[in-house]
Amino acid sequence: MTRIRHALLAAVLMAAPAGAQAQLDDEAAPLDLLSLGLAASRTDGMLGDHLGASVRVLRRLDDTGWLRLRVEAGVLLHGRESFSVPNSDSEMRLTNTLAFAGVGPQVQLPRGPVRPYIHAFAGMHYLFTRADNVGQDEGNDPVEITTTYETGTWSWGGGAGVYVPVSRGVLIDAGLTWREGGEVTFSSFESGFGRTETDLRVAHLAVTFEL
Repeated sequence: MTRIRHALLAAVLMAAPAGAQAQLDDEAAPLDLLSLGLAASRTDGMLGDHLGASVRVLRRLDDTGWLRLRVEAGVLLHGRESFSVPNSDSEMRLTNTLAFAGVGPQVQLPRGPVRPYIHAFAGMHYLFTRADNVGQDEGNDPVEITTTYETGTWSWGGGAGVYVPVSRGVLIDAGLTWREGGEVTFSSFESGFGRTETDLRVAHLAVTFEL
């Protein structure tokens, strides 16, 4: 009986450190990460600068958390232009919005107070252009005529960033992504319709949750 108690005690003592280590590994490398934040972009083409928002979901692909599958999407608002039509009560309003999405691998440091990462992706850029003609009809009733244009293109690229834990299960994510894209149809009051490249440099600042 004594030998049995000693054997059980030894098994418990051996299992406790292993269980604690397994729990630590699970905490250091959660299965999923969810990032929600702000995004800002700059380009040398007609699109100019954008402000918007982005979301990322990362799925762990190995037990250590070094390799993840990164799925990202976001919206960037170019801005809103308005133009008063001469000799009339009409006003033209123009809005260009760029949506992007991509999927690819991410390699990161899974533990520590600072966790850098690099990633690559393939995806799409999609530009939505909305033109509103706001005025009055012959009976002085308000009239709004809306025209929309949509055009998309493939995109690819990569980037780098860093996670900084701020509390249990919550991290700050800051990074920069280079997005190479094809041409889309772009419209503005100054230059009219034209084709422009969608090569972007997108910076983001987000809050990341370990799931």
